[in-house]
Amino acid sequence: MALKQMSKDKLLYKGQMKYALTELNVLIKSRNCPYIIPLYYAFQTHEYIYLGLKYIPYGNLGRLIQKRKKLTEDEAIMIIT
Repeated sequence: MALKQMSKDKLLYKGQMKYALTELNVLIKSRNCPYIIPLYYAFQTHEYIYLGLKYIPYGNLGRLIQKRKKLTEDEAIMIIT
């Protein structure tokens, strides 16, 4: 399991609170989708929003694709299996 922690102050300062709430809503509504990381639970404290997600050992796929621009066929197969 992985715990994603988002600072409410930072989200508000950057004007990204609506994106964090959209992420939460998408994760809730897509619980049965095999292509989206499962959300196990979500909670908040005064300072943070927390999302309990399934641990994915290869990290954030979006960042990996941004960094590399494209993946090799072997890398894509390793990630999706």
